[in-house]
Amino acid sequence: MKPGKPPPIDDVLWDIKDIAKFLKRTPDNVSRHILKLDAFPKPLRIGHPRWYPSEVKAWASDQR
Repeated sequence: MKPGKPPPIDDVLWDIKDIAKFLKRTPDNVSRHILKLDAFPKPLRIGHPRWYPSEVKAWASDQR
């Protein structure tokens, strides 16, 4: 990756706001309900919790 160029979207870790935007929910709904589901991907703990977008997308796809 070249300096100054943003990384590909799947290389950027998501926070709760990103997950909420993807799922079309509020951050509060994600925090109170979605993150508490056993099957939801576990976060990385780098300061605040962060998730890999590919794991969240795979989880969402499995919810059909």
